[in-house]
Amino acid sequence: MKKTLFLFSLALAGAPAFGADLLQVYRDAIEYDAQFASARAAHDAGQEKLPQGRAGLLPVISASASTVWNDA
Repeated sequence: MKKTLFLFSLALAGAPAFGADLLQVYRDAIEYDAQFASARAAHDAGQEKLPQGRAGLLPVISASASTVWNDA
């Protein structure tokens, strides 16, 4: 039992501990912030209004084609 506990603690001691820098912690916090995500979505929706408004002023061009083949 002591040998198993010793080996387990040795394995944990040898595992690298990765630290996070402040910028990465900030980016993670922003990514999971619901209020920030809502503000970003509202901003993106506002940015899309100009192209949508401009699209109503532009002409619409459409084309279609069909063919019929009769063997008589």
